[in-house]
Amino acid sequence: MNRRIQEIKKPENRPGGNCRLLSGLIGLLVCVGVLLINPGSGRAVVEEDVRALREDMEQVKKDLAEIKSILQSATKRQRPEKSTGTVGVTGGAVLGEVDAPVTIVEFSDYQCPFCRRYSLTVFPVLKREYIDTGKVRYVFRDFPLTSIHQQAEKAHE
Repeated sequence: MNRRIQEIKKPENRPGGNCRLLSGLIGLLVCVGVLLINPGSGRAVVEEDVRALREDMEQVKKDLAEIKSILQSATKRQRPEKSTGTVGVTGGAVLGEVDAPVTIVEFSDYQCPFCRRYSLTVFPVLKREYIDTGKVRYVFRDFPLTSIHQQAEKAHE
């Protein structure tokens, strides 16, 4: 009896096992037959898709060129004209060599929180690396922003 059960468990001995295999083969043959009868239909669809993709790609290239042109003309219009001028260094506190190759003029407000942050963080490094080594002459000029810092002018005195 055990032997009979084992024989039934084998796929080739189950009822309908060969039928499923036969159905799969028939389906495969039908698909192959359709492709053999009309071999160009699949290729034509692919060629049409490729043509459509190429057209889309060309349109995207044109759009990108137009966007690039617009952006370039916009940035050209926004650039301010270069201007040069002379800033007097008399009347300010001066650090560094008179003949240093670079002169930096700082305009600062005694009540400005950003000026304070600069003087505590950046200025010490600037002094050590550039002013003390003779690379920079540094001039401090007071520039009170009285509209927002009412005590700045008094602090300057």
